[in-house]
Amino acid sequence: MSTSPDRGWAWLVLLGSVGEHIVMSYLAYASGMIHIALLENFNADVLTTTCISALFLALMTGSGGLALQNCVFGAIFRPSKAELALTTANSDRKERFCDFVSSYMEIVRSGSMLCVCLGFFLANISIYLLYIHYPEYCLHTKSTKMEVSIFLSIAGIFGCFTRILFGMANNSHNIDELLMLFGVFSLLGLSTIIFPLFSSFTTAKVMFACLLGGYSGCCWAVVNSIVINILGHEKVAHGVGYLMVYCGVGTFIGPPLAGFIINYGGTYGDSFIVAEQWTPKKVDDFEFTVAADENKQTILASNKTEENDSFLIEEIKNLNIDIRFINKE
Repeated sequence: MSTSPDRGWAWLVLLGSVGEHIVMSYLAYASGMIHIALLENFNADVLTTTCISALFLALMTGSGGLALQNCVFGAIFRPSKAELALTTANSDRKERFCDFVSSYMEIVRSGSMLCVCLGFFLANISIYLLYIHYPEYCLHTKSTKMEVSIFLSIAGIFGCFTRILFGMANNSHNIDELLMLFGVFSLLGLSTIIFPLFSSFTTAKVMFACLLGGYSGCCWAVVNSIVINILGHEKVAHGVGYLMVYCGVGTFIGPPLAGFIINYGGTYGDSFIVAEQWTPKKVDDFEFTVAADENKQTILASNKTEENDSFLIEEIKNLNIDIRFINKE
């Protein structure tokens, strides 16, 4: 069955995607406000409360099966022509359990994929540390709860804009996805270490909310393309799921780390400095390792293609010689 965009299904998929992101964005961006409510109502220490908040975020990120509200929006996604063709091609093939496991082991053994996963693992330690503790930090610097909620809304709005811009840039063949990812994480880390110096100013809080929402949200626009470049189209779903497990573990580690610092004599500013240490310096090492590996694979593939082309040319020449010889006979 044809699923071309002119039949109107593309708009329905877009509507479902918007609804899914409304739910997920509320759970992610409002986590800091939920953390404040838990602190006020249960009077527990920061570390214990942060562990609860981090567990909620980690399960949301790392255990997709628990987020059943997404099924409501995902159910209206019409299968694409590529998916229908793949399903038809594989309808008569029975996959054994060992084949299923081996397909995942290929992903686990991929050095490039491991580097990307470790990069996102470290980045999520920093990003969700900020999302949990940024609202509480603003309250400690004389902002009201209403102002904090506005700051988080601004972060979400800028996340929308940067995802669009990042997706447009990703369509250009002259821009490398890993280089863009390194750039935005580096800028986020730089703004994180500068923010505590100006945290008493409302303008600084607004600017940091813009940077936090924009630079932490746009990275997801290139995840699929990076996974496809490394693993191919056939394993994109497995690869993204494998990546999200690392993101979930990083999400669980980050907020309690800040809670530990605050409980044992540190400040929110100290925890923000720790968050900066996880973001740019570590991710660029992993991503440039991936870039080097991808370049190596490209060179090997190019050499292999050239060898195949030269072999075909020789075969064609030999075939022409044989044909001429037969004609003479």
